[in-house]
Amino acid sequence: MDDLSFMFTSRMGEFEKNLPEAATTSSNLCCVKALTAEFYTFKNFVWKYLSLLKSQMEPVVIRLETYSRRKVPLLHGVKEETYKNVMKKTLAVLFDHMQLEGMNSESFETCHRLGTKKDTARPIVMRFSFVLIKCVNAKCDNGPHQSNSL
Repeated sequence: MDDLSFMFTSRMGEFEKNLPEAATTSSNLCCVKALTAEFYTFKNFVWKYLSLLKSQMEPVVIRLETYSRRKVPLLHGVKEETYKNVMKKTLAVLFDHMQLEGMNSESFETCHRLGTKKDTARPIVMRFSFVLIKCVNAKCDNGPHQSNSL
């Protein structure tokens, strides 16, 4: 970052120094060539700086997205049944397959299927009321993932 700042300052200082000379010189071809070279140098500087900013911002954006989703896990592989209460089915999966106890319907702010009905089972979105419940759920996520449907 300091290298880019130094390069920008020195190049722009040099460019400003050459501006009065270019105005008084009758050889405009030389000025156009110098201006073209300075333009491409400045363009490269801007692209380097933008890529540096992007590389610095990507981890911050990912961290913010992860933080905002910490209370919203997805439950995949639960078969869809017609007119079935999704919250009851989710609680049954959490009790039976994940051995999570102490959760009830008040543990969720919302619990519903995600997207439109298709041939495959849609994931269930669970928004927990408290972050502590999500932390307990995350402990179950460290085990091996099963590919069979629940």
